Amino acid sequence: MKEVKNELNFDELKESLKKESPEAKVFYQSIEDYQKIINTIKEERIRQNLSQRDLAKMVNIKQSQIGRIETFKICPLVTTLTKLAAALGLTIKADNEALSKTKQ
Repeated sequence: MKEVKNELNFDELKESLKKESPEAKVFYQSIEDYQKIINTIKEERIRQNLSQRDLAKMVNIKQSQIGRIETFKICPLVTTLTKLAAALGLTIKADNEALSKTKQ
């Protein structure tokens, strides 16, 4: 597998994986799951009437990072996604159901 530059956005990463080996298809699916998680986090943030700034303060990161995550400009660490999800009452699970609600 060829080396990928440090900061690919999701579209660039998916395009690079399409050109790779069949094993890369598994990783490609993981990227799609990642995007579903991010979309769910964004939808829940909006549902709770929270701004990106509000959520950023809750997890101690910059609002601009939330914006880049929600627009798929960066691939955040799993720990960052976990913090965002937890702040919104969501839990990330490693199965077919990417997110589940932990509180109402």
